[in-house]
Amino acid sequence: MTRPPHRLREEIARVACRFHWSHAEILDLRHDEREAYLEQLARFDAAAGHGAAG
Repeated sequence: MTRPPHRLREEIARVACRFHWSHAEILDLRHDEREAYLEQLARFDAAAGHGAAG
């Protein structure tokens, strides 16, 4: 699946910020893997009361 460039940058920034992974490591993930990590981050944020902006 192709993401619009701004959406891909947002995904990379969110995962990099929270997991401290490099740009290359994040891009090496399959889309479904990256999406699963983003969903998990959203659950963590919701449980901590931070909403999606975390």
